[in-house]
Amino acid sequence: MRELHMCYEQGCHRLVPKGTDYCSLHAPLHPKRERDKYVDRHYNDQRKHTARIKFYHSKEWSTLRQAVLSRDNHLCQYCLVHGNVTVGNIVDHIVPALYDPLLSKDGHNLVTCCRLCHQHKTDWEYSYYFMDDHKALNPDAVEINDVPLLDKLIKKINLSAEN
Repeated sequence: MRELHMCYEQGCHRLVPKGTDYCSLHAPLHPKRERDKYVDRHYNDQRKHTARIKFYHSKEWSTLRQAVLSRDNHLCQYCLVHGNVTVGNIVDHIVPALYDPLLSKDGHNLVTCCRLCHQHKTDWEYSYYFMDDHKALNPDAVEINDVPLLDKLIKKINLSAEN
């Protein structure tokens, strides 16, 4: 049996389920507070984050990751664009999985990269694919899945940041 309590509206004695503040008569008079919106958004973000973490600990991801590392000979594909041979141990989504979840398990959307290139690319991704709060997608972004082009765009951003 569900626990009940009285509606929070002063003078109202209707019973409402625990977790609900007001009865159906008084709820429209009390729109959700900003804090409640934050709690709801945080809860939903946490659920999405937990699902992503679960995927990255799955056998499916482990197998896919090993296949990509083997395919790329454990070499950073972004460094190779410049002829630099650097060992990589990170498997990176060319088009971010947060931007296009359908590509998260596509081997053609995965490359091996080193820690430095991964950090630069992640910084670039957030400035390109996402809006200021890093949660909303940029509607003007077009998926870029060409590694040499990506490298040029990333280097361009890094050079402008240094100046």
